[in-house]
Amino acid sequence: AVELDPENADLGLKLCLARFSSGHFKEAREAAQKILKKQPGQKEALTMLAETAFGQKELQDTRQQIESMRQGDKDRAGYHLARGAILLKLGQQTNVASELKKALALEPKSPAALAALGNLYWMQGDLQKAEQALKSAAELSPLRSFRKLRYAEFKLQNGSPGEAKQLFEEMTRKAPDYLPAWLSLAQLALDEGKLEDCAAVTQKILARAPESYEGMLLDGKLKLARGEGPQAVAEFTRMTALGLGYERYPLVQFHLALGYLLAGDVPKSTAHLNQALSLNPNYTDAIVLLAELNLRKGDAAPAITSLTQLLKQQPLIPQAQFLLAAAYAAQKNLDEAAAVYRRMLLLFPKNPRVPFLLAKVLAQQNKLDEARKFCEKAMEISPDYLAPLQMLVDLDLFGKKPDPEAALALVNQQIARRPSDPDLESALARIYLHQGEAARGEAALLKAIELAPNYKTPYQELAQFYFDSKKPQQALEKLAIFAAKTNDVMVLMQIGMIQD
Repeated sequence: AVELDPENADLGLKLCLARFSSGHFKEAREAAQKILKKQPGQKEALTMLAETAFGQKELQDTRQQIESMRQGDKDRAGYHLARGAILLKLGQQTNVASELKKALALEPKSPAALAALGNLYWMQGDLQKAEQALKSAAELSPLRSFRKLRYAEFKLQNGSPGEAKQLFEEMTRKAPDYLPAWLSLAQLALDEGKLEDCAAVTQKILARAPESYEGMLLDGKLKLARGEGPQAVAEFTRMTALGLGYERYPLVQFHLALGYLLAGDVPKSTAHLNQALSLNPNYTDAIVLLAELNLRKGDAAPAITSLTQLLKQQPLIPQAQFLLAAAYAAQKNLDEAAAVYRRMLLLFPKNPRVPFLLAKVLAQQNKLDEARKFCEKAMEISPDYLAPLQMLVDLDLFGKKPDPEAALALVNQQIARRPSDPDLESALARIYLHQGEAARGEAALLKAIELAPNYKTPYQELAQFYFDSKKPQQALEKLAIFAAKTNDVMVLMQIGMIQD
């Protein structure tokens, strides 16, 4: 259309926005420059100029260009909006609000300025001011507007999923052709685990737009959530075969990797993760998953290299930190593993897994007193966390100075807090059996089964006790009760081994 009508500024702007939204930043920037030559103060084009500037030099040059245009024109809201965007990229947050407020002084009902101010407040953690500004921006925007979606996303991410859902539903009711609102509604259902609701909305999206990138991606993610690996692979593979360029999207390659992983094909999963990273070397999720797969096959070195590089840029990714420590431990480099966990204590002080896993490493290094200290720290953070309690029991039973009475006191203290926890009864049984008190150990395991008739662990522990006590028939009877209710594979294996 622009080729047929090159002087049409409205068409030129729409093409510029379309290029920007599809990630073609260079072309979008060129289009914005053309528009600004004809209309120096055009608000959206100024914003595009700011948003497509990257790197310190380009940002400073763009800032000077915007100021030069402003000096040759009257003061307009668009100049301040663009300058605010540049300052934000330069990390000068304190000056951003000033520019946005100047834009609002010139144009009090500017949805763009209100939305930008709302996003700034949100970034700074001032949720009350953020909500006020984003709500005003949404109310002043047209029905089919990303600013209305942004306000709904704000509600969703700040503890009001019900209100967010109402906003999405209102948009779909008033504008049934507006696919972004339908997509948001479907994603919300998926995030909440309401898979049937998600499927119903996704089908509506695909009926209206069968080759929609977002719709097909959502359909594939739904299949992953249902555990349908081969079907998810088929859906993502269909996306790559449409000839629409979807195969060049890192997100598609990543989800193909997830599909193959779910289907049990690790080599193909790895290949697609590498493809995703060739398209976007900084793709965090792909880096972490590939490191995990490398660790699974015992190849710790590449996992350490990639995770170390990632964590230099983004240290606050707990999964990456945990994997890095596990990779060092796999190489028997316990000092480095412990060092990772010690750094994590500062980064994630409320995560009980960090002190517990540090305690495990310290125990491997025979630093039992320090291991005990960090187990106790994990229980302070999360009193119901079972793993550190079990480790403390082990330290009391098998440490340098065995103290089964201390282990018994610790478990009984927890039982007084949580009398209905079957795992605590199992821990109690373990202590009794270690002390040779078979009757009390058996009674504790029977109590655990009584507390949780469908919980596998106490059945298995009781069966092992009977088998070790030369009572295989009683072991089979207990396991058969559980297998009849659940058809559990591991229990069936245990039955088969006893019969053998």
